[in-house]
Amino acid sequence: MAKSKPKKPKRPKKPKPKDDCFITTACVQYYGLNDDCFELELLRSFRDGHLLKSRPGKKLVEEYNKVAPLIVSNLRTDNLREIILSRTFSRILKACNFISIGQYKLATQVYFRAVLFLMRRYNLDY
Repeated sequence: MAKSKPKKPKRPKKPKPKDDCFITTACVQYYGLNDDCFELELLRSFRDGHLLKSRPGKKLVEEYNKVAPLIVSNLRTDNLREIILSRTFSRILKACNFISIGQYKLATQVYFRAVLFLMRRYNLDY
């Protein structure tokens, strides 16, 4: 009887980071939406399929990844949290609408204006 080779153990897949869209994640959690909701999936796809394909887009994502966790941390303790989340999510939905119709530049501007508003509110620099 021929011996069979032992099977090589499979490497576990790296888990997908849950908070890669930090601000949007905070908004959708507040509204009780899932991590795989349309808005998060659309923005992740936009980031990966559009922004990360250019040098300026990569830089924008890098800066966002530095400042967004600080924004979310401040949001959690903001006494106007509900109002800020509502306004922010409204802007995010507008950005998603622009992405849906292929207006990527406008989507980027709308989303990052929302980020800049939050940075000013919490006195954050990048």
